[in-house]
Amino acid sequence: MNIPNLSAWAVKHPAVVAYLMLAAGAAGLYAYLGMGRAEDPSFTIKTMVVTADWPGATSDEVQRQVADKLEKKLQETPYLDYLRTYSLPGRAVLTVQLRNDTPAQGCPRHLVPGAEEGGGHQAHAAGGRGGAILRR
Repeated sequence: MNIPNLSAWAVKHPAVVAYLMLAAGAAGLYAYLGMGRAEDPSFTIKTMVVTADWPGATSDEVQRQVADKLEKKLQETPYLDYLRTYSLPGRAVLTVQLRNDTPAQGCPRHLVPGAEEGGGHQAHAAGGRGGAILRR
């Protein structure tokens, strides 16, 4: 099988090689300048961290009187994937993970009915959306 020597051809035809290099460079520059600026899709992080502080309480008290009640309420959340809780002395931390098919508008206001009314415990939502008021 006779394979042509591409290097020898390129040395014999320098004008064609220069033209192909310029054409490839111009096509690359045109493609780069025409590329969209927002090529990454927007997405919403569907994880929320709820913390409840109770200074002076033991971790068992926090678990029974705060974390368990918050867990029961958060179990009613539509699109819930999983809920992870741990209690420390004086603090309960709950991590709420929603499914991937959750609409972006679906959080966090619908987590607790009457959240806008006030008068309850303050729970801060990680993710920059502020807190939701959890009713007693």
